[in-house]
Amino acid sequence: MLPEFLKEFQEGLEKYKLDCIKIVATPTERGEITDIRQSKFSGVPYLPVNVDYPRDMNGIHMLLLAQINFAETPHLEGYPTEGILQFFVSKDWTEIGEDPRTDIEQSQVLYHTDTTEAYQTDFPFLTQDLLIESPIPCEYKLAFTMSSEPGGPGDARFDFNFNGKDWFEYSEQLDEEQQYEFDEYFGTEGHKIGGYTYFAQDDESKQDDVPILQIDSEEGIMIGDAGVLHFFLSKKDLKNRNFENAYFQWDCC
Repeated sequence: MLPEFLKEFQEGLEKYKLDCIKIVATPTERGEITDIRQSKFSGVPYLPVNVDYPRDMNGIHMLLLAQINFAETPHLEGYPTEGILQFFVSKDWTEIGEDPRTDIEQSQVLYHTDTTEAYQTDFPFLTQDLLIESPIPCEYKLAFTMSSEPGGPGDARFDFNFNGKDWFEYSEQLDEEQQYEFDEYFGTEGHKIGGYTYFAQDDESKQDDVPILQIDSEEGIMIGDAGVLHFFLSKKDLKNRNFENAYFQWDCC
């Protein structure tokens, strides 16, 4: 609900709203087996027999961070309505961001439009030793709900003017109770697809690119020191369902 002290900005803020798909992640029970095509964090991917499992620049098999089956999600304008989208990252993911020349080779996004193909079942390299390197060391089931966000402090796309002040300058003049309501109203944390991006530090996405996945820290999922990770893609590539140029970033406090 819009705080009372922000009512004067209500009409202007309406133009900044962005829809997103919120994700609730629940760890699987011991011995529980999920469907190979099911949306998940970590675990075993749906991989057609003619598709190679992604490897990083050193030839090491990557970690599956997430698999999204869009048949299970609400429809988000501009995003797929079918198919399976997968997000892989090198086991050395904490080093991504240090060398822009090699970062693109340290993550990969795969999109399978046909989910009825024969698939691989033998992944002997997905050992606990490899998974321990992942920020998501066990499998999570996912549930999805449609949501809307009024703005994203820290996201360069949210450039709303509060009577001549930007988000930070305006928030600095608020009292403690107002500051709490302000932060709650504009909160962009959590797991999601689309919407505004939450950054622990600064917006590091490229201009005009959009978030296709955000995974936040929570119990059992730790991104560095309680940080957050993202995958971004250009609007043009998203429209054309070309995920080859998607890139991974993460930051923490």
